[in-house]
Amino acid sequence: MFKKALKRTGIVLLLIAAVFLIRFLNGREKDSVQYTQETEKFISNESLKRLEGSGYQKVAENSFLSVELNFADGNVLITDKESGYVWRSAPLQEEIHREGSNDTWKNNLSSPIVYNYVTDTAQLDANYGNVYSGQTEISVYELEGGVRVFFSFLDTHITLGYDLRLVEDYLEISVPANLVSDTGLVYKQSESGQKVIDKNQTCLLTEFSVFPYLGAVFGENDTEGYLFVPDGIGGIMDFSIDGNATSQFVGNVYGSDLALLSNYDNTIYSEMRSALHVEYPVYGLVRDGNSFVAIIEEGETQADIVASKKGVQTGFHSIQSRFRHRLKYKILTNTATGDGYFTYSDFKIEHSRKILYHFDSGEKADYVQMAKLYRSYLIEKNGIDLEKSFEAEEPLQLYVIGGDIEENAIGSTFLVGTTFEQAKEMVRYLKEQGMEAVDVIYTGWSKGGLSVAVPDRFPIPSKLGGKSDLEELSHYVQEQGYRFYLYDEYVMLDSSKGVSTRKDTVYNIQDNSILNGGFANDSYSREQMEKCRKKYRGFALDGIEAGELGVYLYSDFNKNSLMDRDSTKQAQVALAKELIEQYGSVRLLKPNAYLVQNGVHFTAFPGDNFHNIIDETVPFYAIALHGLVTYNIGSYNNGFYEPKTDFLRSIEYGGNVAFHVTASPTSELMLGESFYSYSTEFDQWKEDIVDVYGRYQEFSKATAGRFIEDHELLSGTVTKVVYEGGVAVLINYSDEDDTYQGTTIPAEDFVIVR
Repeated sequence: MFKKALKRTGIVLLLIAAVFLIRFLNGREKDSVQYTQETEKFISNESLKRLEGSGYQKVAENSFLSVELNFADGNVLITDKESGYVWRSAPLQEEIHREGSNDTWKNNLSSPIVYNYVTDTAQLDANYGNVYSGQTEISVYELEGGVRVFFSFLDTHITLGYDLRLVEDYLEISVPANLVSDTGLVYKQSESGQKVIDKNQTCLLTEFSVFPYLGAVFGENDTEGYLFVPDGIGGIMDFSIDGNATSQFVGNVYGSDLALLSNYDNTIYSEMRSALHVEYPVYGLVRDGNSFVAIIEEGETQADIVASKKGVQTGFHSIQSRFRHRLKYKILTNTATGDGYFTYSDFKIEHSRKILYHFDSGEKADYVQMAKLYRSYLIEKNGIDLEKSFEAEEPLQLYVIGGDIEENAIGSTFLVGTTFEQAKEMVRYLKEQGMEAVDVIYTGWSKGGLSVAVPDRFPIPSKLGGKSDLEELSHYVQEQGYRFYLYDEYVMLDSSKGVSTRKDTVYNIQDNSILNGGFANDSYSREQMEKCRKKYRGFALDGIEAGELGVYLYSDFNKNSLMDRDSTKQAQVALAKELIEQYGSVRLLKPNAYLVQNGVHFTAFPGDNFHNIIDETVPFYAIALHGLVTYNIGSYNNGFYEPKTDFLRSIEYGGNVAFHVTASPTSELMLGESFYSYSTEFDQWKEDIVDVYGRYQEFSKATAGRFIEDHELLSGTVTKVVYEGGVAVLINYSDEDDTYQGTTIPAEDFVIVR
């Protein structure tokens, strides 16, 4: 499928069935949410033919791969037929014995399944379990295209199983929800007559991994390669570099679940902008000219990606995905101090999990090929129409700031940044300078300006010109051949006016509205979108910049609108699609992979987070997305620390840059409640805007809509990016001219070679 999709002719993957939640169940120790999949059809063990065998036996084969299964422990050998290379799901025993870990870790390294469990929901540290940690029964069943391997861990009464299939040129490993079970809470009567948890009988599965040490590299070997991790735009943990990795890479796919945090614990604010946020559920490993890339196809909303270099956890370089089965959260005992204790949910996550593995060798064994494969996957998975994604060039991204509120002793004062008439003058100037394409995004236009207390956004301030002037501005922008957008917010709430907290907002696991009504639930978001759509009928809009839509992915424990993270993901996709249908396009801040679709523009790109353990930043996500969607890297005048260098980085990543401007001097808005820019006055920046746009336009006309085919660091300061059609971009970060194959690249500049 992957190779066919690279040629844009692949078969369509099955879409994940929509997942919904049933209402909370009664009759248990406490009210709780039960997660269920209503549409998935499970295959029972009883309906399958059981296979008998010993040692390694071939269980699946096609023209690309063959798989041998060890009937004794469930490990596999995967042979890439093109190269003949054999991948092991567990390291060699002689390597494990040499690396010096204790018995628990040696067993973990040897096992195809590693899981964590607790004997009480309030247990602080979970226990490890694996195939070798106790008595384990293993059953193997025949499947079309592969096998099922089912594990009964007799000591803990936990069951897990995986289905292995070869599909086209990739390996599919899935964990159907019906194969995962534990004891649940078992109770007994204490000596005082109270009903308490029986810790001798209770075993609650909390997390598990399948093939956690696939391809693991023993650190004492001279193996060349790296771990690819989805840190920011992409990160490499190089085997040859010692000393950087002092901790694990642990990335939360799509970020933390805010519904597991408390309003009274300050960690919620740090988690909202957490460095652990992963936008795309992909990871990989390269060793001695061979590689695999893993894509979490199902269950990624409750998954972490974990990578370790040698010496951090074991003597091996390894990378894996780890799935949550129960949710861990903090129960507060003191709302003033945030003190409390952690517990695990008594309910479990009954989602199936699936990982797709693709193997390569030789010149294809690198992060570039991984990114190209992921691009192909996104095209198929998200149904992207490549013809619609193409644009002749990317417009200038001009954010016009209307106004803001200053709070003072006598009340509040509206600060004017740019009236609608002044915005027209800006547009007129840009047109006169010969700018062919401009996206005008007007922010701070509503009641309260940038500090609008959504959903109380109307009327449009008369100090800016009122509704009629804003309508006139929108039409004027389009008459110049430009596009016009309004910034609006449908997810975050800053006012309780017209809002029913219980009915309209998202609740956390402890039955409190998150941030005291800070998040609108799906139904209220839709209601707000419809109300605004009716208000915007007189405007000439090309789209909406939709605030925080897609930035956070959370469960909703509101008994009126129960949703788990997967349901919220589907709801966000649906909201984005509705905005696209209504206005033609939508601009989103966070480029989470599930939101990559036709009509979407991302206004920011993920930055690097794990600076201390990442050896090299690579543009994996840019390679995957360029040609599918458009995106900004940052704000030239209010986000770039070193504008020249950061502009070149934008060119390297194939992204656009934005300018944030006001007609008024920046100093006049400095006291605004939500004004965080430090230099916005249009008259001071207009010449730079024209110059930067001219340089970017040259690049955009050559590369817009094209796939990135290669990325190479030619030297310490020169990078080469190759696009479809033989277009290459040479970027020189040095303050001196450089030369590549007869082409001179000026200092701190780029050159396009065709």
